[in-house]
Amino acid sequence: MASELFNTLTGYSVGIPAVTVIDGTGNVVSNFLNLTGNVTANKVYANSFFYANGQPFNANPGGSNTQLQYNNNGNLGGISTVTWNGSNISLGDISSVKIDGGVNGYVLQTDGSGNLTWTAQTGNGGGGNGTPGGANSQVQYNNDGDFGGDAGFTYNNVTNTLYSDNIIVAANISIGTDITTSGNAYLGNISTTGFASITTLQVGATANLGNVGNVIITGGNSGQILTTNGSGNLSWVTFTSPAAGSNTQVQFNDAGTMNGSSSFTFNKSTNTLTATNFVGNGYALTNVNGSNVIGTVNQAGYAAIAAIAGTVSVSAQPNITSTGTLTGLTVNGVTNLGNVSNVRILGGTSGYVLQTDGAGNLTWTAGGGGGNGSPGGVTTQLQYNNAGSFGGIPNVTFSSGNLSLGNVANVKMTGGSSGYILSTDGTGNMSWIASTGSPGGTNQMVQYNDAGAFGGDTGFTYDSATNILSVPSIKSNATANFQGATNVNLGNVSNLHISGGLNGYVLQTDGAGNLAWSASGGGGNGTPGGANTQVQFNNDGTFGGSAYFTFNDYTKTMQVGGNLIANSFQMGAGVYKWSTSLVYFATTASTTPAQVLYSIPIADVSGVEFEIIATEPAGPSRQSCKISSLYYNGTVQFTEYASLFVNGGVGNFEVDYNAGNIITPPALELMVTPNSSNPITYKMLITVYAG
Repeated sequence: MASELFNTLTGYSVGIPAVTVIDGTGNVVSNFLNLTGNVTANKVYANSFFYANGQPFNANPGGSNTQLQYNNNGNLGGISTVTWNGSNISLGDISSVKIDGGVNGYVLQTDGSGNLTWTAQTGNGGGGNGTPGGANSQVQYNNDGDFGGDAGFTYNNVTNTLYSDNIIVAANISIGTDITTSGNAYLGNISTTGFASITTLQVGATANLGNVGNVIITGGNSGQILTTNGSGNLSWVTFTSPAAGSNTQVQFNDAGTMNGSSSFTFNKSTNTLTATNFVGNGYALTNVNGSNVIGTVNQAGYAAIAAIAGTVSVSAQPNITSTGTLTGLTVNGVTNLGNVSNVRILGGTSGYVLQTDGAGNLTWTAGGGGGNGSPGGVTTQLQYNNAGSFGGIPNVTFSSGNLSLGNVANVKMTGGSSGYILSTDGTGNMSWIASTGSPGGTNQMVQYNDAGAFGGDTGFTYDSATNILSVPSIKSNATANFQGATNVNLGNVSNLHISGGLNGYVLQTDGAGNLAWSASGGGGNGTPGGANTQVQFNNDGTFGGSAYFTFNDYTKTMQVGGNLIANSFQMGAGVYKWSTSLVYFATTASTTPAQVLYSIPIADVSGVEFEIIATEPAGPSRQSCKISSLYYNGTVQFTEYASLFVNGGVGNFEVDYNAGNIITPPALELMVTPNSSNPITYKMLITVYAG
């Protein structure tokens, strides 16, 4: 059998019957082409391609649409997290992206031309990049999507001091060492259970510790008072009258404070007063020195021992033991004759008693009437007139020279003012006087022992009207307990220092009032409620979870099995934001044309859909409709569909573009021309599509 030659009329062919190899247009047509050299052609058509080893050649892309390709064991594979949409490349979740180089904590930085480099974070402590808000040292916060700063909230990285105008603590706070404030600080309850005691509490202005009953400072003994050394340190001291000078020196008011002099002393054992110079009743007694006055001293104001005194004008004479024979004795007021054994009045008969006629004259008489001379009560009890007989006072007794008045609650002494105390002149005479000593300083200053005298300080005051104790600083080596205080004001957060913990740690409570530093960790502390993946909510003061409200961290999926109620809802986030749906109500009460029901700035908006239900109760009429609008480059197109009317409806709707002005930005507006001036309510579901 012979073969036909190649021809050129309709192409080239081979074999019988003829099999086309190259057609009339120059295309190679063959079921099998085996060449050892190269094939060069404008187009190659084939049902299948094979490698030299006979394995099929597959040029189909791997994975899904838009996925970038890689060598998947000799085949093309698609990278599921890396996609290209024709203009942007997406690398997916950050956990799937790895870029070699850099040092731990470094961040990527651009030079503005698209070139990236690893660089240390700007600022101290890893604050990220961007332009901080406010002025230098101001702490940053999210100010409506931008960095914000405030002069009342700053941080000094040299002194590690944080300043804030106000700190609000809802529950409890434990304090380890120092509390320092230059203003006001407010805390609820402060407990140091399980921590070191507060060693220093410094308050620059006002520290409101609440009612004095809520302030507990341990140490000291019953009856002792707090005193300060003038440098802010407090200590417990026994409450006594401040005494200046040395022992036996008589005290005198020295410009508002107690003082003493070695030239003016009193020996209580011998009842002897010693003075270098003495002035009494306006007459000077020159060089009266020693316990005795020898000789005659005319008009002497006082003498410890006097042989002869023509006239004794001072009412208290405790050392006169005998008056001799008195032809007359007139006493005005109260006379203290000392111990009853020192009083002798001649006359009378054994058992007789002194009786007065009411005019000051005394006579000895038998029995005293009623009791036939027999005392009432029991031995040592003082007597009183018990319906004409002697009666014994149960709590008032006299024994061994001592008069006992019983329980202080049973003793009543008239005179004096509230808060006054009884004072003695040392000779048995008592009088009501104000609190011991003269207060130091000015009004409201708390008193302390200032080198033996009462002292006051402008920073240590008490206001009885507001029950506020102001203390410049408090230092306690024991536990400071403010339990029950309505407010403990510690001023700015920069004034609150609690030692321990690491940078970024937060205070955590165990529920029993004990606090500890804990890593923040994201998500808070405490024991979560419900089962794994259940979102937490406040369940009557404790963490609660529900199987109908869950979050899958792996798939980043939140699931709500019940009802999801919101006034607005956004679909998509960040660059993938698609739409935002919200509920909006409006009203009209006139037929003015083109009244604006809703306006939205046109920036980043591609279109808006409105679902409207309008009701006119006075009609009565109702209208519902759906409106779709589309915006682009200053032009708005809209269409109304699915409209329903009850009793003629309420009006005509339109959507238009408002170019705005220098104050008002361009906006897309929904307008209505009502059919009636009656009140009409428009309930709208609005869906805004991102631009």
